[in-house]
Amino acid sequence: DHGILRDGSRETTDTDSELARRTLSQDLNRHAAVVLEGRSADIESTDTKTVAEALARSKKEPPPSSVADDASHERLVKAARMTEIEDLQAPRSLPYALLCIKDPREYFDSQQANALRPLGSNDGRKARSCSLSTDDAFRHLMDQISSVKMNCPVVQSDVALKVLNELNEGISRSRRLNLKNPQDSLLGRLPHRTRDELMDHWMAIQELLRHFWSSYPITTTVLCNKVYCHSYLICTIL
Repeated sequence: DHGILRDGSRETTDTDSELARRTLSQDLNRHAAVVLEGRSADIESTDTKTVAEALARSKKEPPPSSVADDASHERLVKAARMTEIEDLQAPRSLPYALLCIKDPREYFDSQQANALRPLGSNDGRKARSCSLSTDDAFRHLMDQISSVKMNCPVVQSDVALKVLNELNEGISRSRRLNLKNPQDSLLGRLPHRTRDELMDHWMAIQELLRHFWSSYPITTTVLCNKVYCHSYLICTIL
């Protein structure tokens, strides 16, 4: 903009356009006020400024008051407040019964039959009127587990025994190492290289055992494969 001769025509054009925009905005605001008010002023005119001024005067003037008008107005207000919107109301006929638990023990005892699918034609989709004790529920649950158990166990019994023995020995060994002076223990009398190798070996076993037991209970194929893999690695190290 430097070096350009200015004759003032641009400033005049900007001022005129700004005035036009401001006038249009005022007209729109006045028209919006009349529309939002929802009632016509006592004047017939297409000039928004005149209509807005007449509307403002009608607001300042005290309305004609009477007991009948006030009572009618109050009734209309109350009726508007009490009017229900059908789209926002809950269904009249509920498809389910309201939950009312007076004694929690009776409620949950009666639900054990459905949760465990007791003997009979019940498939767990309809309620039964029987009540199971804690012992009955436990025995039925054990029977269900026994009926669906795998014919081929994931871990062989001898491998599980080795894992348990190694776990117990590792816990006992770690306790002895923590309670005694390291120099007085067997590892303290070994060469540093041999002791480091044994400690690395022991830490690897502990890590494998931690991952092995964290896979239980086996509920997915991924966990089953993980148990197989870790049991093979543990057997290889042992």
